[in-house]
Amino acid sequence: MNDSNLNYLRARARHERTVALASEDNCVALVHLRMADEYERRAQMLKDAVPPAHAEPTGL
Repeated sequence: MNDSNLNYLRARARHERTVALASEDNCVALVHLRMADEYERRAQMLKDAVPPAHAEPTGL
Protein backbone atom coordinates (compact mmCIF):
# COMPACT_ATOMS: atom_id res chain seq x y z
CA MET A 1 0.00 0.00 0.00
CA ASN A 2 1.30 3.43 -0.80
CA ASP A 3 1.08 5.16 2.56
CA SER A 4 1.51 8.61 1.04
CA ASN A 5 -1.58 8.12 -1.14
CA LEU A 6 -3.58 6.83 1.82
CA ASN A 7 -2.43 9.72 3.99
CA TYR A 8 -3.30 12.19 1.25
CA LEU A 9 -6.83 10.84 0.85
CA ARG A 10 -7.44 10.86 4.60
CA ALA A 11 -6.07 14.40 4.92
CA ARG A 12 -8.33 15.59 2.10
CA ALA A 13 -11.34 13.99 3.80
CA ARG A 14 -10.51 15.77 7.07
CA HIS A 15 -10.07 19.06 5.23
CA GLU A 16 -13.41 18.74 3.43
CA ARG A 17 -15.17 18.01 6.73
CA THR A 18 -13.54 21.09 8.27
CA VAL A 19 -14.66 23.24 5.34
CA ALA A 20 -18.17 21.80 5.60
CA LEU A 21 -18.38 22.76 9.27
CA ALA A 22 -17.29 26.30 8.45
CA SER A 23 -19.73 26.70 5.55
CA GLU A 24 -22.63 29.06 6.13
CA ASP A 25 -24.60 27.64 3.23
CA ASN A 26 -26.06 24.18 3.88
CA CYS A 27 -25.86 23.22 0.20
CA VAL A 28 -22.16 24.06 0.12
CA ALA A 29 -21.61 22.13 3.34
CA LEU A 30 -23.36 19.11 1.86
CA VAL A 31 -21.11 19.19 -1.21
CA HIS A 32 -18.02 19.23 1.02
CA LEU A 33 -19.38 16.36 3.11
CA ARG A 34 -20.00 14.33 -0.03
CA MET A 35 -16.46 15.05 -1.17
CA ALA A 36 -15.17 13.93 2.24
CA ASP A 37 -17.16 10.72 1.97
CA GLU A 38 -15.70 10.07 -1.48
CA TYR A 39 -12.15 10.62 -0.24
CA GLU A 40 -12.83 8.20 2.63
CA ARG A 41 -14.31 5.65 0.23
CA ARG A 42 -11.25 5.84 -2.00
CA ALA A 43 -8.93 5.55 0.99
CA GLN A 44 -10.76 2.42 2.13
CA MET A 45 -10.59 0.94 -1.38
CA LEU A 46 -6.85 1.60 -1.49
CA LYS A 47 -6.36 0.07 1.94
CA ASP A 48 -8.42 -3.01 1.04
CA ALA A 49 -6.82 -3.50 -2.39
CA VAL A 50 -3.18 -3.76 -1.34
CA PRO A 51 -2.04 -6.22 1.33
CA PRO A 52 0.35 -4.89 3.99
CA ALA A 53 4.03 -5.29 3.13
CA HIS A 54 4.60 -7.54 6.14
CA ALA A 55 1.80 -9.99 5.25
CA GLU A 56 2.75 -13.61 4.77
CA PRO A 57 2.25 -14.96 1.24
CA THR A 58 -0.62 -17.41 0.97
CA GLY A 59 -1.11 -20.49 -1.15
CA LEU A 60 2.47 -21.72 -1.12
